Amino acid sequence: MEELILERQVLQREYECVLKHDLRKGLENLKELLDDASSSLNFNFFSPERGFACKPEKFLLTSPCANQQVKCMVTVVGDLIYEADLALKLTKQQMVPYQTRIYPEYPWKLQQIQDAKNQLSMALSVIENLEGSYNFTSGVEALDILDTIANHLQLGQECLSIPKRKTLEEIVKNPAVKSFSPNLPQDTAVSFYVQDCKLILAVYHLYTNQMNRVDISARFQVECTIPWLNEMLLLFTSASQMCQQLRDKISLLMGCLDYEQISTFDLPVSRVGISDQSSLLIDLTPECKDIDKRWISQSQDGTATLANNMMVN
Repeated sequence: MEELILERQVLQREYECVLKHDLRKGLENLKELLDDASSSLNFNFFSPERGFACKPEKFLLTSPCANQQVKCMVTVVGDLIYEADLALKLTKQQMVPYQTRIYPEYPWKLQQIQDAKNQLSMALSVIENLEGSYNFTSGVEALDILDTIANHLQLGQECLSIPKRKTLEEIVKNPAVKSFSPNLPQDTAVSFYVQDCKLILAVYHLYTNQMNRVDISARFQVECTIPWLNEMLLLFTSASQMCQQLRDKISLLMGCLDYEQISTFDLPVSRVGISDQSSLLIDLTPECKDIDKRWISQSQDGTATLANNMMVN
């Protein structure tokens, strides 16, 4: 009985230490990582003296199938397609490719990247609201906050990894297509989007079907890899892992404490000896199998001391 109570006291001290120190340190490290990610996404600041905050990058979009119907060169500045040269030859009857451009005055905005940045900013604001002398009152509160941060990080990563599916009407009526000059042919629709670390241009050749509705006769795709998008995805993944590690540590201790509270007060302790209780404690706490073994020694003055501190990875 005394050993069970002491075990619980050790867990309680570790639990309080995690909430007071480990959690705060973990959130500080997480904030540093998110600050770096946010700084790398702070790319649309423009001044006449310095230009854009990030350097424009040129990319050649090519077809995964080596088709030649679509050729495109883009200049990307953060979440903007700042310039683009597009050449289309969608039918065999078309002898000369149709050429059109995006000019710097009317760039194409990649909303997915902006949405990812917004989610990142919301995750940062949750942490910033906890700075100063804030103290967590319970593990449940800490888990709620970590879940909120993790949810923003997941949504931000999904903004880049899972592009929103659009209807043909949404693609055709997208105001961004007005960025092209001269205008696209009436039988052509285009869509720029991000998927993971790739920038993709989808081109649709349209026709009017028997029901007098606009439909797709062919779809063409060209793409390129943008290195800093891959870096952003890695940052989102690292931040999510840090958040999950903190959550796991708190959840493990909460589970052990709840389990031991039951065993301390509900077990028929009088029917077993001290040595039997120790083995019974191990059997009754499967959540603690990843925790290093703890040895309790008796000091010369009869006070129980902890011989080896519990470690939670």
